[in-house]
Amino acid sequence: MSTTPGTDAGDPGTGTRRRRILIALAVVIIVAIVVAAAGWWYFYGQPAPEAPTIDNALQQLLPTDPPE
Repeated sequence: MSTTPGTDAGDPGTGTRRRRILIALAVVIIVAIVVAAAGWWYFYGQPAPEAPTIDNALQQLLPTDPPE
């Protein structure tokens, strides 16, 4: 007589344990996808700030006091 692997009468909790592991793995994968999507939106989904111009950069570098 042959039996299906995993259905032995020796460990009745094997199926339940395997099911819980698969559900936990699915939940972890779903959470990882949600976190990755939120990170992608945060870094790449928003419009970029306006780039500084050369005049703005020079105003920051040049002294504001007139020469004496």
